Amino acid sequence: MDGTYEGGTSGCTDNSACNYDWSADYDDGSCTYPQGSCDCDGDPVGSYCNCSYDYNDACGVCDGDGTSCSEPATLSFGALGSGSFEIIIDTPEPIAGFQFNITDSPDQININDVSGGAASDADFQISFNESGTVVAFSLTGSTIPAGQHVLTNVYYSGDGTPELCLEEGFVADPNGDNVPVSYGDCITLTGSASLSFGNVFPGGVEIVLFSTDPIAGFQFDLTDSPDQLSVTGASGGSAEQYDYQVSTNQSGTTLGFTLTGTTIPAGEAVLTNLYFEGEGSPEICLSNGIVSDSSGAGMSISYGECVTAVLTMPGDTNGDGAIDILDVVILVNDLLAGGYSAVGDINGDGVLNVLDVVQLVNLILGQ
Repeated sequence: MDGTYEGGTSGCTDNSACNYDWSADYDDGSCTYPQGSCDCDGDPVGSYCNCSYDYNDACGVCDGDGTSCSEPATLSFGALGSGSFEIIIDTPEPIAGFQFNITDSPDQININDVSGGAASDADFQISFNESGTVVAFSLTGSTIPAGQHVLTNVYYSGDGTPELCLEEGFVADPNGDNVPVSYGDCITLTGSASLSFGNVFPGGVEIVLFSTDPIAGFQFDLTDSPDQLSVTGASGGSAEQYDYQVSTNQSGTTLGFTLTGTTIPAGEAVLTNLYFEGEGSPEICLSNGIVSDSSGAGMSISYGECVTAVLTMPGDTNGDGAIDILDVVILVNDLLAGGYSAVGDINGDGVLNVLDVVQLVNLILGQ
């Protein structure tokens, strides 16, 4: 026909591909290749055999006689903290040493320390370099037991949100034999934040936030043990300064967000003051934190130490927030009636007596 020419046929022209077409004149991008340690038919080659699981390979590593497959040890990322992350191992057998490489793309972080976890518990010698290679082994013959553990913690410095992956893993059993290795998903580092307690005062506590990036919302839980207090509200701090809506419930959940698009700047500051009521002196902790950056991405969270709540001011026997002669009268009446109140037991000896009265008067007089 007019306007045509005698053209060639299309197909895969790479003779190393599984579907190489010797008769093709030009390549159409359809080439396929062997996967992992299998051949083009999906059969194992060399010292490999087919397995029912997949660990970065279509085939599994054979045991000695070449007829059965070894279950792999899996390396993956665990919890993200402020400037740190966990490495998790799930191993089918005890291990006496390991090695892996952490890659970040783009290259934005430096590894500062690798410590803790099951490796430290087993007294492994841990070495690392800034580029992300980690090597650990035992000089005493100790091993990390089979099962899932936090293998170690990696501490880093740097900015940005690179993608982290694990690769080039080697795991040795107690005989020095290789245990096949699989890997969990890569992760993307986000900004980091920490929530901690500031000043503790009667009936409340400061919540302090440190963040590497500006934040657009936050949520956390205040827990107490034993369960003796109820959260009554929150106010003040940078949340109020930047016109955040802050809500609480009695069980301890606090939620803060903005309706104006403003953000709380990066750095450390009192986020808000949390108020509560109850009895006793329970231990309070922070948990279940969620901190959002300006794009709506969650930041990695760490927490400060738990503290002891002060539910009432020592000596404030009438609960009006002030210490004065009214409290002395109530304390003396309780003492004469043989009663007891924790707020009146100023010296904490478990009984009300004249020693508490003297100390209360000294508090009033500022002595």
